[in-house]
Amino acid sequence: MKFFKILSWFVFFFHFACRLEPETMRKVELEDLLFPEGILGNPAVPIQYSILVSSPVLGYTLKNGGTDTVTVKLSSQPTETVTMPVSVSNISQVSVSTSSLSFTPINWNSPQIVTVAGLEDFNYGVAENFTINIGPTISADPNYNGLSMNSIIMSNRDFRKLIFQTGDLGLGGNFGGISGADSICNSYVSKPANTGTYKAMIVLTGVRIASVTANAGDGQIDWVLRPNQFYTRPDGTPITTTNSVGLHDFASNLTNSFGTNATAVRMGLNNTNDWTGGGGCLNWTSNNGGDWGAFAFPQTTNSQALFGGNLSCTPTNPSSLLCVQQ
Repeated sequence: MKFFKILSWFVFFFHFACRLEPETMRKVELEDLLFPEGILGNPAVPIQYSILVSSPVLGYTLKNGGTDTVTVKLSSQPTETVTMPVSVSNISQVSVSTSSLSFTPINWNSPQIVTVAGLEDFNYGVAENFTINIGPTISADPNYNGLSMNSIIMSNRDFRKLIFQTGDLGLGGNFGGISGADSICNSYVSKPANTGTYKAMIVLTGVRIASVTANAGDGQIDWVLRPNQFYTRPDGTPITTTNSVGLHDFASNLTNSFGTNATAVRMGLNNTNDWTGGGGCLNWTSNNGGDWGAFAFPQTTNSQALFGGNLSCTPTNPSSLLCVQQ
């Protein structure tokens, strides 16, 4: 007898599921099958009415007009047209491709694209956050009236990266190694505000290498320049756009020099001016006058920006660093 009762319940469930029309198909939980409306007073399962928004493709725009997109659609068919306002929180940072989207009972499930494009603010090297705001919706369908999405947080990044030169650090050649040189860059008093992390343009075998073979960019280790990247000084003065291996080919000069301070920059590159080299001053830990390390002229645009000679590591020889935004 118990078996027939269970069987009759399953026949009921199957009959109930088959009667659902295609346009009203929805997720039915086990609880709803066990206790459908009218049985034990269980209410009908509510259809989900919501805005579906994809994640941004990149999560950021660029200040030279670089774009990003999200797609938007509805979770179910509305009975009336749904108008969806679209805006951004900071119109000085980005523009948006449309001020509203419209979904009908016909196109509700077709994703619509919202494009945001970065704007120039001349705040060099700084990323600014903004949000994409969608809603509240307007519709004669009460289920789709007044809906909003959580704001989508993004950033408008600078397409430039910055290089700045420190003043004389009074350390000779003792920067505490490569990590110490990086720390100096990041704690330097004149580091541009809100521009993130910097690394020192200085080499050391096995730790930071620009190129093993002349100008090839091979064998790089923790190299500080990015491929095909536009670099400027903190005031926006252009320096160079690197090549595909993150170097400047000194077959032509820099657009402008790395810095304007005549203080020698410690880099550790070879006198061949081709980005090869592996350090100096006992791995950049010595301020002894008997140790030596290569330096460069930061105020020049020719290959002497890589190598200008060798200096002893004593603090009486002024030494600075070039710091590169990451």
